[in-house]
Amino acid sequence: MARPLKRQIELRQRLDIYLSPDERSMAEAKAIEAGLPLSAYVREAVLARRVMQAPVVSAQRWAELARTCANLNQLTRHINAGTLQTMPLEIIARLLAKVQAVRRELLGVKS
Repeated sequence: MARPLKRQIELRQRLDIYLSPDERSMAEAKAIEAGLPLSAYVREAVLARRVMQAPVVSAQRWAELARTCANLNQLTRHINAGTLQTMPLEIIARLLAKVQAVRRELLGVKS
């Protein structure tokens, strides 16, 4: 199913700006440092919002997230197929704790 169209007031309008090659290079470098596309970085800067650098997440954490998501996918498949009637709460609690820990790390929140 297609997602609903945005209302006219919610649509974004294009803004063209001119930068020297040095200014553009500087803006691109800052956008990369912040982990944002150039347009998102410029939007945040123009609107005087705080642009934070995205935290670096190790390959090990990405692998852990992938395993957790695979487990969730398998559980969902079994639930939808009707082959899993009950789920031990400690399994759900462990998966929830893992997802929350990775989420905090991705957001750069100290636990």
